[in-house]
Amino acid sequence: MKVLSSPARLIYSALFLALLSLIALKMSNSVWRFPDIGLAEPSEHSVWPWPRARVDTPHRGVTHWLAVSRDGTICDLLRFDFKANPRLRFELYSQDEDDKQPFDNIVQFWPMGVGQATRHLNRRFARSGPVIAAWNGPFFGYHHVAPIPAETGFHLSPVVLNGRVYHNTANHRWSFGVKYFEGKPRFDVAHLPGRKLLAERFDFASGTVQLLLRNGRAFALAPFPTGPRDFKKQPVPSSPHEAGHIPYFDHAKFSRASIGWSDDHSRLFVLIVREPNGVSEGQSIAALSKWLPQSEGWNVPDLQRFWLSMARTGWIDHAINSDAGDVAQLTYRLPDGRYQMVSPIGDWPRFERRVFDADFHGAPQGGSVMYFYVREAVNPH
Repeated sequence: MKVLSSPARLIYSALFLALLSLIALKMSNSVWRFPDIGLAEPSEHSVWPWPRARVDTPHRGVTHWLAVSRDGTICDLLRFDFKANPRLRFELYSQDEDDKQPFDNIVQFWPMGVGQATRHLNRRFARSGPVIAAWNGPFFGYHHVAPIPAETGFHLSPVVLNGRVYHNTANHRWSFGVKYFEGKPRFDVAHLPGRKLLAERFDFASGTVQLLLRNGRAFALAPFPTGPRDFKKQPVPSSPHEAGHIPYFDHAKFSRASIGWSDDHSRLFVLIVREPNGVSEGQSIAALSKWLPQSEGWNVPDLQRFWLSMARTGWIDHAINSDAGDVAQLTYRLPDGRYQMVSPIGDWPRFERRVFDADFHGAPQGGSVMYFYVREAVNPH
C-alpha cells in the first residue's frame, strides 16, 4: 500500500475541503439541483403544429384549434382571416370608458368577466354586428384596498380608443394596437410611444405588452434564473431591443393570453393557455421563488417558442404577450349564436368549458380592466 507524504496529504485534504465548501455554497444558495427538477423544461404543445388537435370553424373566417396536454393544460388557438371575412374588426374595450365615472382610471373590474363584457358590447353594437370573440386585454394594475369583488384596477399605460388617447399614466414596455385603412386592419407595435405617436399610429391600442417576435425575429428574453436568489427586482427598465422583462412572471407557469399576426395583416391569431387545476398566478410565482417544480400552464419562453415555430410555417411574423394568470379568459361565438367560454380562474372549482346563450346568464365573474375583441361589422368601412 502506498503511503502519501505529509505535503501530499495536505494537498488532498485541501482539495477535499474545497469540494465540500463548494457543495455547501451551492446548497446554501439553493441552486443545487440534483436531481434536476425541470423548471425550464418546455411545455407540451409549445411547438406548432399540435398533434391530434381538434379543429373547427365556428364562424366565417374564423378557425379554432384545441389541444389538451398530458398535464391537463388546455390550449385554444383562434385564427381570424380578414381576407376570408372582410367584415371582421379587431378592437379594444376598456371598462373605464363607460362605467359610473368614465375615464377616471378607477375600475371595479371583477364583476365584468368576459361573458358580461361580451353581452355589454353586443348591446352597444346591436345594429352594427355581433362580437365573434373576446378575451382579456393587456396588463393592468390594481389597488389592494378592498377585497374582491370590490377591488379596483387602473390602466398602467395610455390607451387609444376609437382614435383618442386617454390617461396620462406612465408608459411600460411596448404598445400594441391596430389602425384601419379603408376598412382593413394594420397591426403595429411601438416602444414607449408618446401620446402624439399613439394618436397617429393607432385606432385602438394599449401599452404594457411584451414583444416576443417582430419580422420573424425573436426579441431577447431574460435567461432562466440559476436559483431563487437570481431573480431581478422590479421594475426592470424596458429596452427597444428586448421583449420587456417581468421578474418571476416570465418564468413561472400558469395561464397565458398571447397574440400573433401576419406581416400582410390578413391573419390574427389568439392563443389562450389555461392552467387546469385552479393554481393561481400568485401560487405559481410563490412556488418558483422557492425553487419548486412547475408543471401546468406555460411561461413566456414557451409562448415565444410557440410563435417562432408558427413563424417558420409562414403563418405569422409578429407576436406579443398581452397578459396572463387569473384573468385569462376567452369566449367565442358558435354557429348557433351561443358562446363557448373558457372561464377565468375565479370560476374554480367549477371550471369547465361551458356554452352560454347570448345573454350570458350565470356567467362567471373575474374580469379584466380591458378586453380585446373581434366583431363582425355590418359596414366595415
